Amino acid sequence: MNPHNDENPDWNWSTDQSRVAMMGLNPQSQIREEKPPESCSEWLRYCLFAANIIFLMVGTMVLALGAWLRTDSRFRDFLSERYRQIVQEAFWEAPTLYIFSYILIVLGGLMVVIAMFGCCGAVQRSKMILGIYATFLFIVMLCTLGCGIFIMYKRDGIDVELQDALNYMVQHYYQGAGIIQESLDRLQQAFRCCGNAGCADFAAFHQDVPRTCDIRCDGCHFRIWTALHIGFSIAVVVFLVVIVAQVIKRSYYGLQICLAASCGHVHLYYRRCS
Repeated sequence: MNPHNDENPDWNWSTDQSRVAMMGLNPQSQIREEKPPESCSEWLRYCLFAANIIFLMVGTMVLALGAWLRTDSRFRDFLSERYRQIVQEAFWEAPTLYIFSYILIVLGGLMVVIAMFGCCGAVQRSKMILGIYATFLFIVMLCTLGCGIFIMYKRDGIDVELQDALNYMVQHYYQGAGIIQESLDRLQQAFRCCGNAGCADFAAFHQDVPRTCDIRCDGCHFRIWTALHIGFSIAVVVFLVVIVAQVIKRSYYGLQICLAASCGHVHLYYRRCS
């Protein structure tokens, strides 16, 4: 029979505590020595918070881009004539770039919500919030994979529509100052590109090369696809970092629980002595 059992009426708590003191042991200090170190846990918590801050910024940008593509009427004016009849078409018959705006809105919104759950869970150390965060993170990971599969499946359609849009803007660039000229200038400055395939696109229409064209004359078509690949890769890396941090954190806590269980009688004894 365990002499420290609560059901043992003969066990004198004060006497047992005095024996510990006579042996030269300090129960309070022993409790501090038996506590698992918090440095690794704190480091993982800070990493999780930082990763979710990045996740929040990326999600906000994705959401803003999707909302702009969906709501800005000028976007449909310079992409192609087909976008002006978009409201009369069925959803799945709509141009691929227009459908892509809905995907960006949903994905960006989920990323923002998940990042907020992750930050709150890391700050408050709430297991419930972190559990919700992990569940939503898994859902967004599936959505991201689905988005990548959609892009690969619709790659040819996106490629054709992107080239059509860029050629349309190059052809109508010098038809007076307007949204087409402004949009192509911003596009060329943002991606450091020129035209669809390069500076030769303007020469094909007997036009001067705009000042906003990059000196290397890389085509915007190539630059945009490169940016999509980089953005998707960054999203995957962020997902992996957050997931690995969660796995390491849970494994660390599991190890501490196993170590505590292996010497549970020592922890129980000194907790009672306190």
